[in-house]
Amino acid sequence: MDYAHAAAEGSLRRLPALLDDLQAFLQSLPAPDKIPAISLSLDDAYGDKGVLRSEVRVNQVVVGCLREAQRLARVIEVNLRHINLSLALRTPPIQDGGNFGVGVLKAVAARADRCFVAVDQMDQHLSKYLRSRQEIARSILRTPKVQDLHVLLSVTDSDAIHDCGYYANALHRLACVLLDTYAKNADKVNAPRPATDAQGMY
Repeated sequence: MDYAHAAAEGSLRRLPALLDDLQAFLQSLPAPDKIPAISLSLDDAYGDKGVLRSEVRVNQVVVGCLREAQRLARVIEVNLRHINLSLALRTPPIQDGGNFGVGVLKAVAARADRCFVAVDQMDQHLSKYLRSRQEIARSILRTPKVQDLHVLLSVTDSDAIHDCGYYANALHRLACVLLDTYAKNADKVNAPRPATDAQGMY
């Protein structure tokens, strides 16, 4: 139990720096409409000899951004799990008439749970993007003359960057709220007390 609390305290100290990294990542994301298009012209698709090529190149810009988002999400998740375990271990038995300390712990834990949802979205985004893009690439190779598919590929790449920024921003906001709530209620979180002694949650 002492180890869990020590790990949580360490995570609380690390999270602000990790959120700074997340903010820097957000600022470094390219604008969705500036993503280089990776598709095939008809000449590229068939080549000089009229033979259909079997390659639609990976958009390295998009994949690089999504991999970095995934890395940040997983580092933040580890620290959130330390905090969540510590909150669970601090919960005292609920006394007759309720216990305000327990209520605060549950409120902070609920904020941590919202962070996990955002972490999962960031973590899964890369694989979902690649699966979706794979289907489009297969369609392009089967029917390279359908120009809508080429446009759809570019839109998929742009949307991936847009969604990545949305998920990262949501995680940043939720984690900031978690840290703020924890800091404002540190005395109640660290030593839950009966409702009769509570002054109310900030």
